[in-house]
Amino acid sequence: MSQILFDQLPVELVHSIFNYLLGNDIFYALFNLSPYLDFIIVNYDRYCLNFNSCHKSQFDFVCCHIRPDQVVSLTLSDANDTPDQSKLFFSYFKDIEHFVRLRSLRILQIDTNSLKSLCIGLSQLKLLSSLEFTVVHSVSEQFNNAIVQLFPQLNRLVLYDARHLTATTTTPQPFSRLRHLTLGECWFVHLQRISHLAPNLTSLDITVQESTTWPVLSYDQMPPQSLVRLIIKMTSKLHFVI
Repeated sequence: MSQILFDQLPVELVHSIFNYLLGNDIFYALFNLSPYLDFIIVNYDRYCLNFNSCHKSQFDFVCCHIRPDQVVSLTLSDANDTPDQSKLFFSYFKDIEHFVRLRSLRILQIDTNSLKSLCIGLSQLKLLSSLEFTVVHSVSEQFNNAIVQLFPQLNRLVLYDARHLTATTTTPQPFSRLRHLTLGECWFVHLQRISHLAPNLTSLDITVQESTTWPVLSYDQMPPQSLVRLIIKMTSKLHFVI
């Protein structure tokens, strides 16, 4: 039986396989195996990088060899198993705005200084359609302004605190492209804001921070009528008023 070597496959076929793999694994497993594979890897421009729980040796290797314009998805985390990862990331890549093809950005945890570096170029990511911030220890006006500028272009948004939706004093234009919204900390008072700002939502997942009775919601406080998926989680025992 004849054998087909991976580094003899057509470029288009290898790129199709890459679409199902993380960029971390592609670089760490295949780079420097053959000149042909190196050529394919260097010319591929749809890498998804997920550095959550990533070993530092792999992180350093990928950052040393990849170009920002090759990345379409990026996940960073300063969790306990990857401390100071964001600081290391910005030592390799000075500005996030160089990731001109980035469509998805997930920040699972980030320190204050790295957050400032991130905010500087965040609004320049014109192709970004999915944004996720799950834990940010220190929030500034710079952070609020940076993410608010992105809201109109986003299709998916995950925030740990709904108050970012009300961070500005001016009323922004409706986020007509937003379809999927997840809020880690939300109060019922924010429902009206959500209905006005994201009238085309199809998926809403919120964690309600209420310890009082269930409020009587007016019509304009109801979630958008376009919703097909609604998840409401409670952080404390609520009393329902009928």
